[in-house]
Amino acid sequence: MKPFKQFTLQQYSGLAGALLFLHGNTSAQAVYTDIEPDVTLQYDDDYVYIDLDGDGSNDYFLLKDSHYFSNTFYEIYRFNHVLYCGPNFNPENSIAGTFATNGEGGGTTYFPYALNSGELINSDLNFQYGHYQLMAIGFYKISVTPWEWHYGIGYWTPNKDSLFLGVRFLGGDDCKHYGWIRCSTADSAKTLIVHDFAYETKCETPIVAGDTIGDTTTVVVNNLLELNAEIFAYNMQLFVRSNVAHQIAIFDSSGKKILDNSRQQGAYNIVMQPFPKGIYIVELTTGSQMLTKIVSL
Repeated sequence: MKPFKQFTLQQYSGLAGALLFLHGNTSAQAVYTDIEPDVTLQYDDDYVYIDLDGDGSNDYFLLKDSHYFSNTFYEIYRFNHVLYCGPNFNPENSIAGTFATNGEGGGTTYFPYALNSGELINSDLNFQYGHYQLMAIGFYKISVTPWEWHYGIGYWTPNKDSLFLGVRFLGGDDCKHYGWIRCSTADSAKTLIVHDFAYETKCETPIVAGDTIGDTTTVVVNNLLELNAEIFAYNMQLFVRSNVAHQIAIFDSSGKKILDNSRQQGAYNIVMQPFPKGIYIVELTTGSQMLTKIVSL
């Protein structure tokens, strides 16, 4: 795994001019790790461990499996492929999702969500502690030749491209952190691809799925009113969500304004493909309020 180059807020501050960082924690940021090459799980017992904060303790695992089974109700479906993930048997770690109880006296099956880019990972989500959580499962009919794929169960079936597991884990600092793991499923959910992951270094601080910058919200020094909005960048796109109409301006690292227009309340994204990768400053203003955030594309 190749760690993504991290920038400190001190390095950012030279770009933004006279800015005041909120929350009194100038070290708060997302730590992002790019897995190169991507890990592909396609054979039985293929697995990968994820150590989000690099403290030497594996926080999560992802696993590909398949097996025969016996069930009178599903008697013609006797073989399946399964994609699992879990908090590596650590009760302090969990994954955002839901669960179902399999009948009276039956066990519990956990289903991790497949979150879209831009979704907020925080305490509003339900987090499950089950060891083997079911991302996807599909059954084969063995009563016909050739075997036919029947159907899939789980939020990650049949094929999902670059969606996110939302996680909450106990870090090496004995503090709970939110993070994400970006995955894809392919070949009718018989293959799992793990791309990258990130977590927010600040304790109990939410993170947006796909965000590689973290809690670096800023405001101008002479105006401490915080605009109610979220801003983050991912995959050469800028994502904005605001409860009020506002003016948005974007500046490159030299201070040149490259965009300036008005937007109504709600969520939207701006494609940044025409511009080079780098550091950009985003300003949202409404009335006397201003929010400035630095993003990396």
